[in-house]
Amino acid sequence: MMCVRGGRAGRETVSAADVPSLVRGIRVARGLTQEALAREVGVTFSTVNSWENGRHRPIPALVARLLDIAGAAGLVVASSSRRARPSVTRR
Repeated sequence: MMCVRGGRAGRETVSAADVPSLVRGIRVARGLTQEALAREVGVTFSTVNSWENGRHRPIPALVARLLDIAGAAGLVVASSSRRARPSVTRR
């Protein structure tokens, strides 16, 4: 499962290792290309590509947007200390 922690002022944060799984999970669940997800989030294709390949991390406001999109897509985003690799699952 995705590792989500409480951040400052009640904001949720996603660890750097989880961002690629979150982005890929959203795209697969919604049948989107990186370009289509980029348009929805309001960033460039290359930005989404960098997130999904683990080269860069989104700013906290965009992490919140990705978590909103994941929730709307029916994805479960929760923490689990038992799993070695994070994943995003459908409800």
